[in-house]
Amino acid sequence: MYKDGFTEQVNIDISQTVVKQMQERCKENCPNASFLTMDARKMTFDTGSFDVVLDKATLDSFMCGDSSLENVEAVLGEIYRVLTPTGTYLCVSYGQPQNRESYFKSSSWHWKLSWEKVPKPTISAGLGGLKDESQDQKNFHYIYILKKQSAEPAKKESDSAA
Repeated sequence: MYKDGFTEQVNIDISQTVVKQMQERCKENCPNASFLTMDARKMTFDTGSFDVVLDKATLDSFMCGDSSLENVEAVLGEIYRVLTPTGTYLCVSYGQPQNRESYFKSSSWHWKLSWEKVPKPTISAGLGGLKDESQDQKNFHYIYILKKQSAEPAKKESDSAA
């Protein structure tokens, strides 16, 4: 992403060890990227700080632990809070839509939700050679696109004319 022009990046991880590794790994090739130790459930950023939040398996990780429902709600609430009023949350997940959509559809958040199914780059070589895995659901990632929407109903043009 950095090489494609997205140079103003703020990256967080709960592990200080991971943050230090990423700072060292990226200091020359991504000088404008920052890496911070932070819990996604309690971010210290100001409300409305980001146009886009990109999550690659963070939500999946919280779904696998203790108190998963409370943790997922906390993470999504924080993401919603730090996004600008028209911000977008991009969530890359192993979870299929029937296992993720209910989390995104809380009455606390107003998202326009869409998703894309992306094949994982896999090749299986067995005794029979290459195997077609294109229909196996475990061989896909899902990219959820959640665009923040106004909580208030849209006004008609005639409502604003006085």
